[in-house]
Amino acid sequence: DLHSFPTRRSSDLPQAVRELVLVPPCVQQRKQSEEALISGAMDSEKSETEENMKKLPAECRTNEGVTGVLVLSNWNLHDLPPEWNSLSDVQSLCLEHNFLSVWPQLPDAGMSCITALDLTSNSIEIIPEDIQLLIALKALHVSHNQLSYLPVQIWKLPSLRILDISHNHIASIGNVIKSATTLRSLNLTGNKIKVLVDEFGVLTGLMELKYAANPIEQPHESILAQGWNTVRSYLARLLDAHVSQQLSVPSFKLAAVAAEILHVQHVSEADASNNELEELPVLIGSWGAHLTHHMWLHHNHIKSLPVEIKAWVNLIELRIDHNKLQYLPPAMTCLHSLRRLIAGHNRLLEMPLGLGYLPELSVISMECNKLSSLPFDLCASSSLTQLSVDDNPVRTPPQSVVLAGLRQIMSFLKRMEEASSSYILDLRSLQLEAIDYEVMPVPGIKQLLLQENKIRTLSQMPLHDVEKIDMHNNPLESLDPIVTATSIQQLKVSHSGHSQEDSDSRLSSIPPGLSALQSLQLLDVTYNMIHSLPPSLVFVTSLTALKLSHNRLKELPSGMRQLQLLKILEISFNPIVIIPVELGLLTLLRRLRFDECPIESPCRAIAQQGVAVTLQYLHRLCNAQEKTGCLDLSGLALTDVPEEVAIITSLRELKIENSGLQKIPSGLLSMRNLEQLSVIPLSPML
Repeated sequence: DLHSFPTRRSSDLPQAVRELVLVPPCVQQRKQSEEALISGAMDSEKSETEENMKKLPAECRTNEGVTGVLVLSNWNLHDLPPEWNSLSDVQSLCLEHNFLSVWPQLPDAGMSCITALDLTSNSIEIIPEDIQLLIALKALHVSHNQLSYLPVQIWKLPSLRILDISHNHIASIGNVIKSATTLRSLNLTGNKIKVLVDEFGVLTGLMELKYAANPIEQPHESILAQGWNTVRSYLARLLDAHVSQQLSVPSFKLAAVAAEILHVQHVSEADASNNELEELPVLIGSWGAHLTHHMWLHHNHIKSLPVEIKAWVNLIELRIDHNKLQYLPPAMTCLHSLRRLIAGHNRLLEMPLGLGYLPELSVISMECNKLSSLPFDLCASSSLTQLSVDDNPVRTPPQSVVLAGLRQIMSFLKRMEEASSSYILDLRSLQLEAIDYEVMPVPGIKQLLLQENKIRTLSQMPLHDVEKIDMHNNPLESLDPIVTATSIQQLKVSHSGHSQEDSDSRLSSIPPGLSALQSLQLLDVTYNMIHSLPPSLVFVTSLTALKLSHNRLKELPSGMRQLQLLKILEISFNPIVIIPVELGLLTLLRRLRFDECPIESPCRAIAQQGVAVTLQYLHRLCNAQEKTGCLDLSGLALTDVPEEVAIITSLRELKIENSGLQKIPSGLLSMRNLEQLSVIPLSPML
C-alpha cells in the first residue's frame, strides 16, 4: 500500500542492493518467489497505481549504486510517465502484463544500456524503427501483443540473443532474417506465419526455434515435425541450391516433394534419396532441360513416376532403386541423354519399350524386381555395356542366357526381334536349357531353330503353327510333345557324329503318335539310340526324306511301299540285315544310303554296285513278285542267283544276260511255276 517513496541519499542505500522491484501487495501475498513475480498475473486493480508511479523520487531514478533491474509487472500501466527520460541506469526492464498499446518511450540516455526488455502481454501493435538504438539489447520478449509485422532493424541488433514474438499476428518473416546472426533463441509460436524462408538456414548460431501453432506451409510438415536442427539443415540445403543449382536433400524423412523444393530454379542435379516420398508431383517436370546431371530418388516409397519426366531430356543418370515402382512410364524413352538407369529393388513387372533406342544409355540395373521378360528392342542399343536383371523371375530370355551375360542376352533379344517379322525364331548356340514359348510374344512362328543347346523337352510350347523344328545336338528326351505340331514339315533331332554326350541324352524311340503329322516331309534322327521304328511311321505318307543313320535299328517297318513320296532314305551304320524288297516300289526314291550295314538281302554283289543298281534290282523284284511274274536280272554282274529270287513263288520267267553267273542254284530247279530260264551267255564252267 505504498503511497510515496522515501527520500534517501544514494549513500544510505544498502550496498548489496542490485535489483528494485515494486510489487502490489496482493501479488506479494500470492507469489513469493521472484520467478512467480515476473510471470504471474495481476488480478487486483488499483486506480491509484499509475499516480504512485509518477511520484518516484529522483534519488531512485539516478542512483548509481543500483544495477538497474526494474520489474513493473501487472501494474495496469497504459503508458510511462515523462520522468522515465531521466532513467539512465536501467539494464533490465520488465513491463509484462500491462495495458501498453504503444512501444514505451525509453530514456534516450539509457537506450544503449538496456540488455533485457520484457513487454509480454500488452497491446503493442508496432515496434518502432528506432529499436536499432538498443545496441546492447540481448533479450526481447514481446509475446502476446498485437504485432502484425516486425521492422527489419530488429534483425540487425548486434547483441540480440533471445527474441520472443510468440502469440502475435505476424504473417511473415522476410529474408532479412539472415542478418540475425547473433540470435540463439527465437520463439514464433502462435502467429500466422506460412513460410519459413530459406534464409533461416544460415542461422547456425540459433540453438532454438519455436514455430508451433502457425499455419506453416513451407517447409513441409514432415520437416517441421523433426525439430529446428533438421529445419535449419534442410533450409540451408535449399538456400545453397538456389545458388549452386545443385539440390541435395537426402535423409530428411521427406514425405513429399514440397513446394519449396519446386521453387528452386534451373536445377542441374538433385538428390532426394533416403526419404519417405510416395509420389512425385507433376511440377517436377518444370526443371526440364536444366536437369543435366543426375536425379537420385533411391530409397523412398515411390509407387509411380509422372509422365512429366519426359522434360528431363538432358538428364544423365536416374536412380530410382529401392522404391515401390511397378511400372516405368513410356515417357522414359524421351530421356535421350540418359546414360545410367538404376531401378533395382522395386516391384517392376516389365521394362518400358523403347529403352534400346536411347542413344547414350550404357547401364541398366533392374535387379530384384518381378520382371518375367525383357523387351526385344533392347537389342537395338549400340551403347549398352551393362545390364543387370539378377533376382528376377525372367523367363525370356531363359535363365541360362541371362547367366551367360550381356552378349548372349543381346543376341537372344535380337533374334526374337527378327522373328517378329521373319517368323523364324533362331535360338541356335545359346546354351538354352529350357524354352517357354508362352512368354515369347512372337505369334505365327513358322521355323524354330534350336541347334546346339541343352534343351530336354518342348512340353510347354504350343507348336501347332510351326513348320520346321531343328534341334540338332540337344539332349531331347522324347518326341511326344512334337506330335502336337500338326503343321510341321521338317523335324531334325539329330546329333553330331563327334558329340561326346552320353547315350542317355539321346532319343531311344519314336512315338507312334508321329503318324498324326501328315505334313511331315523330313524326319532326321541321325546319331541317336533308336532301336525300332513304330509301324505307324509308314502312314506318314508325306515323307520325302527319312534319315535314320547311326542308330540301333535292326529292321525297317513293313509297309514302306506306302511312302510313295519318299526320295531319300538313309539307314547307314545300323545293324540292318534286310532291305525290304518293297522299297523297289518307291518310284521317287533316288538316294538310299546303307553304308556299314551288314546287309544280306539284297546280296552283297548287288549292294556293292551302289544305290542305283540296288534300287533297280529291288524294283525288278517287286514287279516280278507282284505284277508280271517275269524277272530280268540282266546286266547286274551277278556271279550267283540271289536267294531272294528263289522265294518268289509266282516267278514264271527268269532272264539273266551279260552276267558272270557260274552256276545255277539248285533252288531254281525246284521252283514249280518257273516256265522259262534264260542265261546268256553261258559260261563254260556252267
